[in-house]
This record gives sequence, structure tokens and C-alpha cells, in this order.
Amino acid sequence: MNSEEIREITPEDIDEGREQSVREKRKREKNQSRIETEEDKEAQKLIEEKKLRKTVYKKIIVDLRGTKFHTDEWGIKLDQQRQSKSRQWTKDMDTIGDVKINNKAWGKLGIREEKWKKVDPLKKRFVMKLFTNSFYWRGTIEFLQGESVLLSYVTNENCPVYMCNISTSLNLVRIRRLPHKPRFRGEVFGFELVDDNGIHNVFMIDDKRFTLGSDWYVKDVHKNIVAIINGKFFNVGGRYDIEIYDKKLASNKEFFSTLILFASTLRWHKDIKKLLKKVMYEIRRKNQTLKLQESEADLYLNPRKMNY
Repeated sequence: MNSEEIREITPEDIDEGREQSVREKRKREKNQSRIETEEDKEAQKLIEEKKLRKTVYKKIIVDLRGTKFHTDEWGIKLDQQRQSKSRQWTKDMDTIGDVKINNKAWGKLGIREEKWKKVDPLKKRFVMKLFTNSFYWRGTIEFLQGESVLLSYVTNENCPVYMCNISTSLNLVRIRRLPHKPRFRGEVFGFELVDDNGIHNVFMIDDKRFTLGSDWYVKDVHKNIVAIINGKFFNVGGRYDIEIYDKKLASNKEFFSTLILFASTLRWHKDIKKLLKKVMYEIRRKNQTLKLQESEADLYLNPRKMNY
């Protein structure tokens, strides 16, 4: 017999052992839950990355310049030469950027500088035009004051609206900033395309929040990512890389021209929203009247009456 007495197990000891067992079980379940959660997150991340690792059918670079001192502005009577090629080139235009498709020079971008520099917010306009390398017109995007005021008034948010006019299309494409909840998710634009057979397609341009630069997902009606617009944060003038993942859309000139023109506005996106805010202030607080420019007012004409 040992000198130490063997202590008898009491009911309190049993209860304490049970509690300790329960605590250890809960701890194991919690750790397992944490592991499963981390695994789920990692799996979801891999799924998202896999979605983005698609075949790139067309890669476009929209490279905006940070200065006017470049070779496209060197020469004598450049405006007259360019106007002889296209009436879309106006005297108040400056070349502002280049467009490359699959690493080949494809076009030039020009902005109507004098219209954008106007002090009066009610008369200020944003107009960007796309040309070939030889300065033949490809398309135009312009800020629509009238429709932007309407959407901003109804939604109580700054909702700029743009109109795209593509040289190869009979249709006008409107790109609208649309309100959505919750606001911290970022901004959303929408546009629609109607082909020659009357097939209607809608697309959403969804802001990627919490990223360096201005990055956007372009999604179809099934929420498939069909393209990405990736803004380069450290580029001085502004560079936007567009990747198109849908083979059919990559060959649709109306689609990729619309993305090029939209990307060309992103450098001025915040300034355009500030302009819209000033316009709303002038109309609401100062009781000013908005008079549309003739080119914008023409968009409200009834095309069916004009055909008779």
C-alpha cells in the first residue's frame, strides 16, 4: 500500500471533466470551422481568378497624353489638312491620345478643348472623338447635359450620361451611370446595342472598388465578364488597357469602339461629375435655364417624323 492515499472521485470531479471535454470539443469545432472558412475563401478566390484567366480575343490600349507637346501637333495648317479628310475635325480640337489594338496602332483621340475650357458650367461641354491614324473619323462620345440633369434630378445622385456615335453604325449608343444600392459597391454604367437583325443586347460596366487606378468589369445580361477595362494608376496622362474575352464581341466594331470611347472619358470622370453638380446647383438654387447645344438638341428630334 502506497503511503499516499488514493483520493476518491467525487461527482464534482466528473462534472468538471465533462465541462473540460465540452470546452475542448467546442475549441476543436471552432478551429475546424475557421479552417473551413479559410479554405472556402481560398477556393472562392481561385474560382474568381479562373474566371478572369480567359482567352483574350482582343487587347486594346487607350493611351492618353499628359502634355500637348507631341509630334501630332507639329506642322503647318494641320487643322485644314484634317478637316479636308473629315468634317468631324474642328478647329478647337487637340489630339490627346493614341489607340492600339493587339499592339498595332489603330487610331487617334481628339478633344474639343475650347468647349471643355468654358467657365460657365451651363455652356461647358465634353466631346471626345476617335479617328484613324490618318485622321478619318471613327466615332464620337459626348456628355449629354439634358439627360444627365434628368437622371440626377430623379435619383438625387450625379448620373452622367454619354452618347456614342460610331461611324460604322446607324444606331446611337447611350452610356448611362445608374444608381444602385449599396453605394459603397462603387459605380455602375449601362449601355445597350441593337444589331441589324433587331437583336437587343444589354451590358453593365461595373466599377472595381478598392483597386489602384480606374478598373471596370464589363458584364453581359447573364453577369458573365465579357471584358475588363484596367486603368494604370502610375501613368501620367492616363492609360487604359481593355481585354475582350468574348470572340463574337471582339469582332463587333460597335462594341469595342464603345469601350474605347468610354475609356477615353475616365481621366475626366471626376471633373465631369463635378460639372454636373454645378449645373444642378445653377438650375436649382439660381433658377437658371439650361439651353442645350444644337448638336444635343437634335438628338431629341423624332426620327419617324423626319423620315416622312
